[in-house]
Amino acid sequence: MAQKNRLLAEKISRLRAAIKLKEHDKVPLVGNLGFWPVKYLHKYTMQEAFYNIDVMAESYEAVIARWSRWDALTTSVTSRAPLLDALGSRRYVIPGREISPHADYQHPDQCFMEADEYDRLIQDPARFQAEVILPRVCARITTGSLYETIKAIAKVYTYTQQLQKKAGTFWDGWAERYAISPLMRNVFLVPVDLIVDSFRGFNQGLVDIKLRPGKIVEASHALLDSLIHGGMAGLPAGQDFPVLYNPQHVSPFISPRDYDKVYWPFYKRMVDEFTGRGHTVWSVFEGVQDQHLERLQDLPAGKVVAHFEGTDLAKAKKYLSGKICIAGGMPNNILAKGSPEDVTEQVKAVMKLFADEPGFIMAADGGLNSAKPENIDAWMRALEQYGYLGGKLQVEEPAADGPAAVGPQAVQKSLITPWEQVRDEFGEIKGDEEIIGRAWEELEYSALGLLGMILRA
Repeated sequence: MAQKNRLLAEKISRLRAAIKLKEHDKVPLVGNLGFWPVKYLHKYTMQEAFYNIDVMAESYEAVIARWSRWDALTTSVTSRAPLLDALGSRRYVIPGREISPHADYQHPDQCFMEADEYDRLIQDPARFQAEVILPRVCARITTGSLYETIKAIAKVYTYTQQLQKKAGTFWDGWAERYAISPLMRNVFLVPVDLIVDSFRGFNQGLVDIKLRPGKIVEASHALLDSLIHGGMAGLPAGQDFPVLYNPQHVSPFISPRDYDKVYWPFYKRMVDEFTGRGHTVWSVFEGVQDQHLERLQDLPAGKVVAHFEGTDLAKAKKYLSGKICIAGGMPNNILAKGSPEDVTEQVKAVMKLFADEPGFIMAADGGLNSAKPENIDAWMRALEQYGYLGGKLQVEEPAADGPAAVGPQAVQKSLITPWEQVRDEFGEIKGDEEIIGRAWEELEYSALGLLGMILRA
């Protein structure tokens, strides 16, 4: 037990050192397993995994038991289908339901908001999502039957509690047996990614960036506070690891001019807010984003990881070396279609590029998906051979979680129904009004996390 605890502390310290651009012993390795363990175990269908977290956990156990070299894993262990079914969500195509039980789930491009509805979104984002977007996405959230709506929300709450409890137990066990930690604690989206992914659809959203940039900007301002709160909900104050995880979908498809107008100001504001509170941000820059590298130099040094998929790593190093930790370096197509020799050559080339750079973490350019097991073996062997940096690792003992940064100091009152707004409904109060008001607002703040999850189902 003590040996595993020490190894876990070393892995987390190594990641922290790389992120903070400090000297350490060897290049950290992070894995994004997704649903690949289900394919690797070859015992269950994708449908079984998407509906049953115990199936996911058994599959993950098999992979982690064979490959425990990972310093952390980026993915959350989740089986969301029962939750989506409870709401009647139309957002995803689920294995075994609309497609083969052996297929990966899909997120088709869909439009749930019209172009002339931006003003309603801007005026009251939460109400618009609840009263307009959510009923369009979720068949069981309906004004036609209050009972069905209440039951759907009750099922979501119940299943979420069960899922979180089990996931926590699984991660505790993997930390104890294999010294592996989850990389991320929460996920956040830049406003434009939410608008395009969840409201307008990708095709229409990209058109809006060109034809309606002013509306995109106004809507982003309106959504920003709730997205910042969602990123920090339940996160212990000042915690720098696990990280805040930020997948970016829209940025590779827009020009630097549009990026500076509709994307960068909001992303930068969110990063500054999170890192200013002591948290670390891990952003996945999907696709090719060479065109935005110069702008990324303005991110706070030693507090952000830039995980690149298709961006030229030599260019990324040129712009970001000594400022921002870079992650990536292993293309999934090599893991899926290449040979062990191809994997080794890729590791050698990447290690040569970053031999003088402590701020580098090796990772695949996305979820493993179709990786060959022998190529994972080769990846870990090659990293052990070529990934040593020659520095000394300063091991920090993992700190216990502090109090969560959720409450009036962390969230603006515009996100809740404040006590003064409902005070008159209570009539004459015989006792201490402050007690009632404080309890009202504390519960309002506490419910925001669940509310946000349901609104984005």
